Amino acid sequence: MRILLPVDFSSNSRVAVYYALELFPQEENTFILFHCAKPETLEAEQKQFDEFIATLSTDKTFETLTSTGITAEEIKRCALKAQVDMVILGRKGKLNNTENVFGKTISALMGNIKTPLIVVPEAHRSTLPKKIIYASDLTNINEELKGIIRFAKHFDALIHIIHIVPEELEGETFDQEQRDLQMVTRNLYSKIKFTPFTSTGIIEGIDEFVKCEYPDLLAFYKHPGNLLQTLWDMALAEKVSMHNHLPVLLFRKEEYYI
Repeated sequence: MRILLPVDFSSNSRVAVYYALELFPQEENTFILFHCAKPETLEAEQKQFDEFIATLSTDKTFETLTSTGITAEEIKRCALKAQVDMVILGRKGKLNNTENVFGKTISALMGNIKTPLIVVPEAHRSTLPKKIIYASDLTNINEELKGIIRFAKHFDALIHIIHIVPEELEGETFDQEQRDLQMVTRNLYSKIKFTPFTSTGIIEGIDEFVKCEYPDLLAFYKHPGNLLQTLWDMALAEKVSMHNHLPVLLFRKEEYYI
């Protein structure tokens, strides 16, 4: 695998780098550190880049890329140019008044990057993903699961699919939905569990479910028209990922992950 690691020399960048190294320790994996610098400080920031690499507690060799421009756009451009399979980056652990929880750069990436993206919170303490919570509206579930299953197989992880349903849903419909999905998924991957979960709202339901199940990672699949579009706002980040300190894995319709 080829993995792009955007860094800004902060503590959250360091957490993301170590998380990536733990996820994919195999020798054949290639890690590319990327930094987007300001044109007027490019030389100074390149020196800082070298110092950041020197302080990493690993004997892993990194490829490096540096560019100037708008950070989110440059990450997307470099991901395509370097033909990476995944982008992993960190996010700040605190809010401020000028950006949402994920920050402007990460929010922009979530909107349209085609490469699978993992966002690692600064407060996360590295844990291999043995339980993955995957929230879905069940649209195109077979196609959606392809990438997540490939990812989960790396870690022999359980994929726990949750579908948030209205509290007024009839019990018979609830049970039929569970039977249907079990039929669909049983031949795809042995470690899949499905739970329809009643809640007054999608965000509230996922947050409540996470608190009960203690997953290691949250996975979402985004495509036009998906009801989960609403998840990519401040409420999801603040209520689900941030105070649970969980990494988030985002897939898009175009990608199925190698």
